[in-house]
Amino acid sequence: MILGAILLVLGVACAGYGYLQNNSIDAQLSSLLSTGTTNPGTIYIVIGAVVAVIGALACGWSLYKKHGKKNSNTENQGYSIPLEQENDTLSHESGVEHGQEKDTENNLDQADVEKEKEENLTVGPQLPETDESSGLNQKSGEEKQQKTFKISPKMCILGGVALVAVIGIAVLARFGYAYFTDPQRDVDKKAAGEYATALDYYESGEYDLALEKTEAIDTTWTRYQKAEELRVDIIKARLDEIFSSYEGDQKYTEVISYVKRKVPDPDIDTEIRERYDQAVEAYKASVLQKADDLENAGDYSGAVRELETALQLIGSDAKLEERVYQVGKTEILETVAKCEESQEYDVAIQFISDRIDDYENDSQVVLAYNRCKDAFRDSVIQEAEAAYESSGYESALSIVNNALTVLPGDPQLTSEKDIYTACIPVDLTTLTPYFEGYITVLTGEVTDTLGNTYHSGLKGYMYESDASKFECYNIWDIGGEYNTLTATGVVLEDGKGARGTALFRIYGDGVLLYEKTDIDSKTKPYEIEVDITGVTDLKIESIGVQGVQTRLKRNVRFE
Repeated sequence: MILGAILLVLGVACAGYGYLQNNSIDAQLSSLLSTGTTNPGTIYIVIGAVVAVIGALACGWSLYKKHGKKNSNTENQGYSIPLEQENDTLSHESGVEHGQEKDTENNLDQADVEKEKEENLTVGPQLPETDESSGLNQKSGEEKQQKTFKISPKMCILGGVALVAVIGIAVLARFGYAYFTDPQRDVDKKAAGEYATALDYYESGEYDLALEKTEAIDTTWTRYQKAEELRVDIIKARLDEIFSSYEGDQKYTEVISYVKRKVPDPDIDTEIRERYDQAVEAYKASVLQKADDLENAGDYSGAVRELETALQLIGSDAKLEERVYQVGKTEILETVAKCEESQEYDVAIQFISDRIDDYENDSQVVLAYNRCKDAFRDSVIQEAEAAYESSGYESALSIVNNALTVLPGDPQLTSEKDIYTACIPVDLTTLTPYFEGYITVLTGEVTDTLGNTYHSGLKGYMYESDASKFECYNIWDIGGEYNTLTATGVVLEDGKGARGTALFRIYGDGVLLYEKTDIDSKTKPYEIEVDITGVTDLKIESIGVQGVQTRLKRNVRFE
């Protein structure tokens, strides 16, 4: 009884643990019905169920054995035996015992039964049997017979087993239906096929195809862990193949590249991690040696290129990055020294500018950079001044503008540019007069009497009548910002053959600065140059003379 109870408890506990392992009954049944090894949860459930059934049967059998004799005694107690019959029975029993002393051991069971009957006999006087007492005795016997009828333990055990069987069939039917209608079944079937194909490729040495097949396996496959394990085996086999197929740096670059492409995390396997780290360290040592050789030969670009190629393959690496920094710094300082010697400061500045972001905190590089900028700036200013003296503002401005492409936004060079920009001529027609008389701006293209073409200028009129009736002048506020006024006076084509003369005057702050008279239709183009330094109000006047029957047109440019 105790052993059965222990087995029953252990079986239930084992089955419960298995259920927790699989999280759901569907998962347990799916594992049980799938091909291959079932997962641990289902195994525990099956073992627990078997142990629990054995324990339940053991408990039932123990109960049956314990209560079987007790039920038989209860039935025998329903019969009453007279005293005389009891004495005869005792005498007979005693005689039997004397007669069969040698057979005592073989008849123990019969003696026990007789002893129980003896204990159950009723002692008392034998009452005469009447019809009434006979009826009562018969009725009492029937009642005793009804009261002593009970369900046997065997019937309980059989009923329990039947109930368990019915529940089990119902559960199997429920989960069997769920299994065969579950879409996961199709996923598992397809994944199992792809896994088998990948395994065949792996065993035949076609590692790339095998790995490709494992990558196609659905990650929701209930046994996807097998695919991951196969994938690790394929990668290790492929790395072994690479190590045996390539030589030198190519062997290491192939290993690194393969792991980078195919292994998201090299730590998935200790051997893969060791192979990868081994390849990386060997490749780094080779690259650093090549970089040293190239740097010593003066090929700084080649050394940096070699290091940066390694960084692209390996990824971030402190040792390689530091070596790139040092090679670049050496190249900058040597380039600056050569440019200072040849006074090619702009070359040095441009070279450093492309790399300054990486060395903005390096005092040596920053000092060399500033030294080159100062020398370049001073040379540009001197060159621009010399060009202005010899060729004018245009040459000087060109030099400064070119320098600003090397040092964009430099304050000193920008100031120099403003100085030379102020020397650029300004067309007077672009300025608006604050007083406007009968001198207007030319519009469109015009031609003078000699066939010359003009696109801007001012035009005035000559009249036969009294010119004093007309204000033939304009006044501009130029704010004292200019030094020279230059102009070209012409007679336009429509003035050919006109009779009479005209005059042209220029005033600065009311002072006459220039005057030309006797202008007629035969006058050729003439140049005007007037010093207007400090002038605020600039007045240009064209006055007609009485008797003149034509118009005077002129083109004026202002510097």
